[in-house]
Order: sequence, then structure tokens, then C-alpha cells
Amino acid sequence: MADFFISYTYADTDWAQWIGYVLEEEGFSVGIQAWDFRPGSNSVLEMQKAAASAKRTVMVLSPDYLQSQFASPEWAAAFGQDPQGQEMKLVPVMVRKCDPPGLFKSIVQI
Repeated sequence: MADFFISYTYADTDWAQWIGYVLEEEGFSVGIQAWDFRPGSNSVLEMQKAAASAKRTVMVLSPDYLQSQFASPEWAAAFGQDPQGQEMKLVPVMVRKCDPPGLFKSIVQI
């Protein structure tokens, strides 16, 4: 079980990897598609497994992330486990200015 799963879109890969490096330097274990998913594997199933088993999910928040059809199930898994945010299972990190809609507005971002 990883300490953090990093949820991001392709456009934000550099940011996601940088966040992963910083977390690993601090001693945390990280699950991230760019490093951990094998070529030829079912990326949707891999994302679901990684998101469900991680202690926390980092959302690399950007306009692209908010438009992504694959990002929603990733953050929803963490949000569903901790809808009130008491365990801080969902950690949004805004890397590009965007206007998060609905539920995102109530979650404090870094």
C-alpha cells in the first residue's frame, strides 16, 4: 500500500512526477502511472487498484484535470472513503489556475 497515489492528466505529467519526487525524498511511498504502470497493462484497472489501496490521493489540479474523464473515478474513490475530509484522504494540489466546480470548491487546495 502506497502512502500516496498521484492522480493527474498527461498534460500535467511533469508536475505529477515532481510531486512524486518530493514525497519520496521525504520518505513517503508513491504510486504514479508514469513510474508504476507496465506497458500493455489495463491503465484504468491499474488506476483503480492504485487509488483504492493508497492511504491518500494527491489530485494534480488543473483545467485539464477538471476536463478529464479518467480523473473523476480516481478522486471519487478517495472522496468516498472520507467525504468530510477528516482523514485528509484527498489532497488537491493546484498546479495551474482553474475554477474547481461543485465538490472541489469545498476542499482546501495547496
